[in-house]
Amino acid sequence: MQTLPPAREHLFRILIRALGDFVLVLGSDEKVRAFWSSKRDLAHAPNARPFLGWLNDLLRKETLAWSSERFPPTKTANRSRAFEYGIECPGGSRWYVVRLMPGVASERGAWRRTIVISAQDVTDCKVAHNHLVQSREQLTQILDCISDPIFVKDQDHRLVYINKAECEMAGVPRQDMLGRTDYDFFPKQQVDIFWKQDDWVLQTGLESINEEEITTATGNVHTVVTKKTLLMGLDGSRHIVGVIRDITARKHAEARLRQSESLLAQAEQIADFGSWEFDLKTRTATLSKHLRQIYNLSPEADWSETLYWESLHPEDRERARHVWKRAIAARKPFQLLTRSRTPCGSYRTYLLRGLPLRGKDGKVARVTGVAQDVTERIRAEEEHRQLSHQLIRARDQERRQLARELHETAGQSLAALKMSLGHLKDALCDSSALARRSLQTCLQLAEEAIRDVRTVSYLMHPSLLDDVGLDSALRWYAKGFAERSGIQVTTELPDACGQLPHEIQTAVFRIVQEALTNVHRYSGSRTARILLTKETRGIRVEIQDDGCGLPLPAAGPGGLVATGVGIAGMRERVTQLHGTLELESVPGCGTTVRIKLPLPQGECLGLSGALELDPAREPPTPARA
Repeated sequence: MQTLPPAREHLFRILIRALGDFVLVLGSDEKVRAFWSSKRDLAHAPNARPFLGWLNDLLRKETLAWSSERFPPTKTANRSRAFEYGIECPGGSRWYVVRLMPGVASERGAWRRTIVISAQDVTDCKVAHNHLVQSREQLTQILDCISDPIFVKDQDHRLVYINKAECEMAGVPRQDMLGRTDYDFFPKQQVDIFWKQDDWVLQTGLESINEEEITTATGNVHTVVTKKTLLMGLDGSRHIVGVIRDITARKHAEARLRQSESLLAQAEQIADFGSWEFDLKTRTATLSKHLRQIYNLSPEADWSETLYWESLHPEDRERARHVWKRAIAARKPFQLLTRSRTPCGSYRTYLLRGLPLRGKDGKVARVTGVAQDVTERIRAEEEHRQLSHQLIRARDQERRQLARELHETAGQSLAALKMSLGHLKDALCDSSALARRSLQTCLQLAEEAIRDVRTVSYLMHPSLLDDVGLDSALRWYAKGFAERSGIQVTTELPDACGQLPHEIQTAVFRIVQEALTNVHRYSGSRTARILLTKETRGIRVEIQDDGCGLPLPAAGPGGLVATGVGIAGMRERVTQLHGTLELESVPGCGTTVRIKLPLPQGECLGLSGALELDPAREPPTPARA
């Protein structure tokens, strides 16, 4: 090894640090003539060994196969060259960039060709580069997994990166898009807008968010929201990063939703009802536009749960809360008739129908429904009810008057006729047998006429109803009905029925009368039962038979169920008294007619049960006259 003086050695090491991590000089015999290293793990000298032999000891195994092929022989090394090698060092594997430079040196007074070899440790750079490549591949995989299209453009609008979603939306392979501009894939009118936005981002450095339409190479039109941001490189380069959110499906859904809302609004307008929804978690209510108009609320007016309960009439508030809580607990539909105060201070009557809806946890999460202003309808029904009530009262009064006149006129005349015939019979005791038989026939006819007049008079208005009360009148009528029809009738009646209001007694008697008539005409039953029960808030009357039962109800014009005159009359009387009428029938097992009539406050005489009248309950559909 050649040794330099200390001063030159110091200067040479400074030069080595500038050139690389170690420098060696090969002689013409390809042996190492000089070696300097700034690395401790390479501080040992090759000791004049042949260079390639020493190098192969240091090279990584994967470089042995090509090192001898790529490393130029020293004899032909007449120009500078550079290579990258992995070298096994005592501290581990390292990567170096090796440079070969031809040179000359004085050896024993003669100038000979030499090769100067310098090496620079690039291990850290190579590791960083490998990490960078790996990170870039991972980033590419991540961006390809994102469903939103992503692109990167340079300041000349050329595409330098696109993810998988962008390729799919454009309908062009990635390799065909990189390095090209938007004009190669999209219509010019659209690209002009894109570039105008790009230039604005490049000039201002601000973020741009725009909704726009894109026509792809396949002809599909997408509505998208594009967000563009300026990306500054370390070298001062300027790029545009864009993220596209395809909202085509959302736009179509919004269009369908607007169409549905328009149809719903038209339906609400035509049917004159409004829709609402109440969220049980947030305790917020949403009202449709038409419902706000029904409630006389402006579009910006506040509406909350508290305001709703406060607007209800004090007499309806507790009942409404009870129906609401019961429907949510049972998870069943409900309907509710309430009076609510309008902003002007007056009260209107509204019919609410609601449907509890479950959430993901199975519990009721919200309630949706409709509301309708039925004030005018309720008023018209009340007027109709009053007129009907007056008609029924007038009819009953007329029957009472006719029964009295029939009893006092025709009944008395027939009684006088019978008495006269009796006297005539006594006077003709010695007459012929033919005359006596004719006279006896006249007496029998007079007796039957008197009995028929009394029966018709009683049926038109039973005098017992006024004299001794409902219980005695029902027992007398049941006995007479059984004698006339041959149907065995049992009665279960409490005492003191005569203390009931006269209108209720009359209604019950007429309903029992009509029900037994139906049993005789249609059921074919040989037995019947009349049950009257006093309850906390009213009375319950049941008329049962064991006949053939009712046929299925037949739908009439407009889908209405056809009913007979008899049941219609019963229902009319019950409605006038704010009661309910129910029909229960099983084919072949008989029929039960059940009526429930509330009593005025202070008129409830018995405590044998409780009757809860639910305003939300619809009366059953009648099936037979």
